[in-house]
Amino acid sequence: MLIEKGLLLSEVVILVAILGPAQVVGQSIMLMFSDKVSMTKPGVFIAAILPIVFTGFSFLPSGFWMLVPFAIAFGAATGTIELRHTILYLRF
Repeated sequence: MLIEKGLLLSEVVILVAILGPAQVVGQSIMLMFSDKVSMTKPGVFIAAILPIVFTGFSFLPSGFWMLVPFAIAFGAATGTIELRHTILYLRF
């Protein structure tokens, strides 16, 4: 999809490479606040972020630097989802 929008393959690879570190940041933030915040609040936040990210990837112009914040947000949100499931499992 991103290549079809006109991004270079190297730019797409960089956007995908951003996802891993962003997931770690999301998980770290979740761990810091998991005992202070109910699991509902992060779930609502993630549910609000992901449609914005998908819309940004789909409809924004194909500028690499315009898509970097969306890649970071997507990575952080997916990392938070993964850790949120683990925390919920361990609590019950």
